Amino acid sequence: MPEPRSDNRPSTSRRTPADMTNSPPPLPYSDPILLARHLIHMLGDTELDEMLRVLRDHQRTRDAAVTSPVER
Repeated sequence: MPEPRSDNRPSTSRRTPADMTNSPPPLPYSDPILLARHLIHMLGDTELDEMLRVLRDHQRTRDAAVTSPVER
């Protein structure tokens, strides 16, 4: 389960209880490790496996694009 995040935003930008009932809290896009922990906690096994497959495919495509033909 993800660890609670310390909220360092100014108090004027904090979400009020009314805000929280209208929309989910924002995902921590600026902290990839926290985002990964959140997704592991929130997704089912099938969804998590599919997400990992998509990320691996993206990594292979990215790595193939930066690898020069001499290195292959």
